[in-house]
Amino acid sequence: SDKARARRAQAPTTLRGRIRRMLIVVGVPNLVVVLGILVVAIAALLLTSSPSAWLPTIVGEAWMVFNLAPIRAGGIDVGFIPVLPALLLAWLVGRRVRAAVKDKASINDLIVLSVCVLLVPLALTVIAWLMLWDAGKVYDVSPPELYRVLPRMLLLHAVALIGGMGPRLWKALAKRSGVPRVFVDAAQIGLSYLGYLFAAGFILAVVLWGVGWTRQSEMLAEYPVLNALGTAGLFLLSVLYLPNAAVAAGAVLSGSELHIGEGTSVSLFSGHVVPLPPLPLAAAVPPSISSWAAVLLIVPAVAAVVAFYRRRALVSFQVALVATVTAAVAALVAVYGVSGALGVYGYTGPEVWTAVGLSCLWCLVVGCAFATAQAVTAWRARRAAAP
Repeated sequence: SDKARARRAQAPTTLRGRIRRMLIVVGVPNLVVVLGILVVAIAALLLTSSPSAWLPTIVGEAWMVFNLAPIRAGGIDVGFIPVLPALLLAWLVGRRVRAAVKDKASINDLIVLSVCVLLVPLALTVIAWLMLWDAGKVYDVSPPELYRVLPRMLLLHAVALIGGMGPRLWKALAKRSGVPRVFVDAAQIGLSYLGYLFAAGFILAVVLWGVGWTRQSEMLAEYPVLNALGTAGLFLLSVLYLPNAAVAAGAVLSGSELHIGEGTSVSLFSGHVVPLPPLPLAAAVPPSISSWAAVLLIVPAVAAVVAFYRRRALVSFQVALVATVTAAVAALVAVYGVSGALGVYGYTGPEVWTAVGLSCLWCLVVGCAFATAQAVTAWRARRAAAP
């Protein structure tokens, strides 16, 4: 371990050395995902006795899913992609970034690392796009437009980079650039608030899924032929969509709406549900909304109170504003990532602007309340100390 620390302390000082080191850092998690896709795809082809010519198509589509990019097959566009595989990839990249910068990192190291984090998946995504384009000559698939693919992919890896750098490094960068370090703490407050809201949404989605067990049976009965393997596949797909459901539930808890196509809209105040996709997780969408559901609006308020209370000594009106802006940007990214077109249903996901606006409103109101309390306390202390 001493030798390993010594090697990390002796970071490359040339541009070529930095590029080589950072390419290895970023390339490992991406290649792990690619190799995992290959192994699973080959195993599936062998178990189902399918043609090996399908392999490039499966690999290309799977890479798109891991990068939240929309897929297109049989003339149907699916932009409502399960987020769990993308979260796994982002976690792997973030861990490698954290390992690369936790001991020592210069500004040049960070620049090269940032470029590599974005360029390596960009190259792999272009290769996957070309594989789908070539497969479209034979099979009924086609690559999605690059202007829809690249923003989602780049945003995912940028989030992995930002998270992997960690608060200590961000505070060092803030100090170097002359930005008050307390703003980094304020950003953490905003992210903590959204994390608590996401956790509450996850709990709500799981509870509703369990309560809707009868509706799940009815949905599975709609399939004309469904064996045990098909049932397991549907439940696995539902698990992959759980983060999407958690974000949507968090948006609903903040007062926004969930849309599944043009016919279904659900909020804490009303619900209009048409026949849903025959997926077990769809049973978590309640067929009707009780009048007491509006009481759940207290959840985002409690989440904001907990987030600000943990750092109450730092809270000021500036901190509350920075936390709100951070929560707004993060909420917009989350809603953008979990939403998209679901075939013939159309747009599926939270209503973007109300979800972002209402979630930030809770953060701003609670933050200003804490800042006011801090200001009043300080004023009373000064008044008591005055002769």
